[in-house]
Amino acid sequence: MMMTTKTVPRMEMHGSHSAGLLNRYFSLDNAHTQKTPIIPATPESPVAALVLEAHLTRYGGLMTRVCLVNATLQHHGRDSAYPTEIARTATAQLVTLQAMARRKNPAGTRAALSQFLATLAQLQDAYRDIRAIPNLPEDVSSSIGSVLRSMDAAVAQTMIL
Repeated sequence: MMMTTKTVPRMEMHGSHSAGLLNRYFSLDNAHTQKTPIIPATPESPVAALVLEAHLTRYGGLMTRVCLVNATLQHHGRDSAYPTEIARTATAQLVTLQAMARRKNPAGTRAALSQFLATLAQLQDAYRDIRAIPNLPEDVSSSIGSVLRSMDAAVAQTMIL
C-alpha cells in the first residue's frame, strides 16, 4: 500500500478558521524569509505578546552588554560618563517599557518603545564617537563594535506596534 501526502490544505474540514490560520502562517513565513518579525495589529494577540517579549529579552541582554562595555572603558581609563548616563536612561526606559507591556497598554508600550529606541540611537552615536578615538585598545574597539552590531540588529528587527 502506497502512502501519499496530502498537499491540499484541510480547509474543507475546518472551514474559514483554517483559512485564517493559513493566512497567518504565510504572513509569518514571508516575514521569516525577509528576516523581519511581524507584530500583529491586535494587541491581545498571543503572537504579538511573544514577539514583544522576545524583543524585551533581547533589549535586556543588550543593556547588560552596554554596562560591560562601559565598565571596560572605565577600566582602560577612557571617559565613559556620557555613554553611562545614556545607558542609565535607556535602562530606566526599558523598565517602563516592560511595565507597559505587562499592563497590556498598547499606547503606552508604543510610546515607551519609541523613547527607548531614540535613546539607543543616542547611545550608538556615542559609541561610534568613542570608537573613532585614536589608540583605542583593540579589545575595547571590538567590544564596542559587537555591541553596535547588536544594537543595529535589534533596532532593524523592531517593528512598532
